[in-house]
Amino acid sequence: MPTWGMHLLTAKKLRIKFPDKFKNTYNEFYFGNLLPDIPNEFVIKNISCNISHTKTHFDKEITVGNHKEKRADISGFYQKYHQKFNNPLILGYYTHLLTDSYWNNKTYNERAILDADKNIIGVNLKDGQKLICNKEEIRKIKSNDFKLYAYKIFKKHLVEEIKYTSNIEELLKEVTWLKLEKSDIIKTIEYIKEKITNPESILESQKLEYKIYSEEEMEENIENSIKFISCNLGLEENKNF
Repeated sequence: MPTWGMHLLTAKKLRIKFPDKFKNTYNEFYFGNLLPDIPNEFVIKNISCNISHTKTHFDKEITVGNHKEKRADISGFYQKYHQKFNNPLILGYYTHLLTDSYWNNKTYNERAILDADKNIIGVNLKDGQKLICNKEEIRKIKSNDFKLYAYKIFKKHLVEEIKYTSNIEELLKEVTWLKLEKSDIIKTIEYIKEKITNPESILESQKLEYKIYSEEEMEENIENSIKFISCNLGLEENKNF
């Protein structure tokens, strides 16, 4: 999945592209873009309500070839909650799911190597080489690419800090499937602040290099994801990208 740096950069670019839409709610919209990942404890530990990734991302099982996979039910979320998109947390939540969907499709639909039954058996690397491996290995390689790009995002201060406001707590009451406490909100905000002030902590002393995507491809796909999300939010007419 995209890193929080990528989610925040996407949210900021949407705010810049549609300033009237997010003029007074961008801080809460930023926080909403992190919401689906907070209860999973992959990033923030000791959250008051531990909820599985499957539930927070509204996964449903679909058949691909001769096997089943879990994918976020984007249309299901829209049908159920689109009337609450005036709540910037819920709009940010939906934007997060769209961002995940864009990058998963980009990686597994366009870069993956499939066998005759559409099982993933490898990935096409940025240098043109083909790496035969399982999906878990692809996920790890993709995650390293995303982590390296997140380092750049925070290092160059391409995103802004999220500020704690009581408005976040008030708006969270409508996010009825999550029960976050004030301490969870503060931990999340402090995590982002720490990454902005200490981006080196993202790499955890690892010497990473881009393997699936180049840095230029990451930047291009961020822009393309904005178009994809804008269309799904009804902010921009449908285009090919």
